Amino acid sequence: MDHLFSILDSRSLFSKGYKSALTKEKKHTWKPFLTEAYEYIYSIRNASGKLVHETRRKTGFVGFLVAIKSTRALFKDLVEDEPASMRYLLMYKFSHDHLELFLVRLAQLGV
Repeated sequence: MDHLFSILDSRSLFSKGYKSALTKEKKHTWKPFLTEAYEYIYSIRNASGKLVHETRRKTGFVGFLVAIKSTRALFKDLVEDEPASMRYLLMYKFSHDHLELFLVRLAQLGV
């Protein structure tokens, strides 16, 4: 899960390992990991044997599954497909935290 958080929170092209930006050159590292993480999360069962993503407590698990699929789709659309719009992805930039921080700052300024 730590590696998954690192990929979904990648902030710099110059970081190492899973914290690095998603690039074509490093795709052999992060893409298989995302596939494995997706399959693992999808297959988690509760004590009753029911798939967790099908229970009432599914929110966090479904959230990870959607984030993984979205990350792969964004990379394909923005970096892999020609003409490429971008050379790499920093997943941190897709976080809602930026909007939240902006709104907090506006509130601090009394706007």
